[in-house]
Amino acid sequence: MVNPKKSCIFIQIINIYKYKTKTKVMSKFFEVTVEVIVATLKNGKDKKAKEIYLVDSQSVTEAESRVVKDFEDSGVQIDYKVVSARESRILRVIE
Repeated sequence: MVNPKKSCIFIQIINIYKYKTKTKVMSKFFEVTVEVIVATLKNGKDKKAKEIYLVDSQSVTEAESRVVKDFEDSGVQIDYKVVSARESRILRVIE
C-alpha cells in the first residue's frame, strides 16, 4: 500500500522541478546613479559628477551592492555615494 503523504510530497517535488526547468529567469536591468567627487576647487568645495551604471540583477538591493563591490574591487581610492537605483526600461542587451 502506498503512503498518501509520501506520494503527495513526491508529486510536489516533481512539480517544483518541472517549474524550475521550464521557466527561464528573465534579466532585469537597473540604473544605479553614483555621485563621485572628481576634484576639489580653489574655494574648498568639492566638484561632483554623476555617473549612471547599468546593472543586470534581480533586485534594487542586489544592483546597489554590486556597484559598491565593483568600486571596492577596483582598488582606486575615490569618494563616492550611491544616490539612486531604479529599474531600467531597457529590455535586453544585444551583444
